[in-house]
Amino acid sequence: MLVVGGLAACGAAEPAGERWQAAAAPASPTAKPAPPPPRPAPKNKEEAGRQARLALADLSTFRQETAEHTSENSDDWRLRSLCRDILPSDRLASAGRERRWVKPPIWIRQHVVGYLTVPGRKLIGELRTVLKTCRSYRTGDGRTSTIVPWTPAGVPANPDVVTFCETQQTDDGQLSQCTIMMARGSYVLNLDASDGDGNLKKSQAMVAKLYPLVTEAFVKAT
Repeated sequence: MLVVGGLAACGAAEPAGERWQAAAAPASPTAKPAPPPPRPAPKNKEEAGRQARLALADLSTFRQETAEHTSENSDDWRLRSLCRDILPSDRLASAGRERRWVKPPIWIRQHVVGYLTVPGRKLIGELRTVLKTCRSYRTGDGRTSTIVPWTPAGVPANPDVVTFCETQQTDDGQLSQCTIMMARGSYVLNLDASDGDGNLKKSQAMVAKLYPLVTEAFVKAT
């Protein structure tokens, strides 16, 4: 939920009386600065929880429906289960913070957890392993959720990032949501979102737009 180019003269100015001067040529686009290194692992649960909350993006101006978030809590630290009960490293999370916006036609959930003893990328690796064979699973409310592979434009191929979508068939039709999970140092960011009351293409487009916004806050805080 993030390149300007310029013109530079080639070489120094020629001495007076010279008949010509080299024409200006486009310079290479300015490279995006590399993010700062991750913070050290948090010393305790309180620090992990504080940084997790700071890592949640402010989406108040993203869309009309997100002018106010509808809920925020630190009660449930669990991230993803998919085809298994829980990812092993998810049990090791020490603190977390969740924020949701629920107002039709959108549903957005940001969730950040912090670890004291393991790197966040360990959970990402576990999730990648599950997704190699996970095609569908039963949700807690008894629905069948089908995994839809998805690689959004603008999200770099990175071992610390996982993206995918899910679809569920309901009495009202097909509902979809898309997910981006990202690890950085001792923290993991989870973004789930749905748009167009569950339309797959609209959900994919919204998550792609959210990506630079949520990752900017995540990188700054962690």
